[in-house]
Amino acid sequence: MSGHLACGLYQEAVSILWKMQNAGFKPNSGSITSALQAISELEQFSFGKEIHCFVIRSGLDYDPHLGASLLDM
Repeated sequence: MSGHLACGLYQEAVSILWKMQNAGFKPNSGSITSALQAISELEQFSFGKEIHCFVIRSGLDYDPHLGASLLDM
């Protein structure tokens, strides 16, 4: 996902997160942070709210980097 972000392929980065979830993989804080950066660039803040809820439900809200990404969004 970070490679897609570096190339400006923001929609593809978000798509990878959804594909991971649909395949049964639980995204870690790093992949969620990358997705939040892409969502911020795309200005798709409704997706950001969904991810915020996912972070809380998954117990990942302790991660300081993830928290900073949520604030930056």
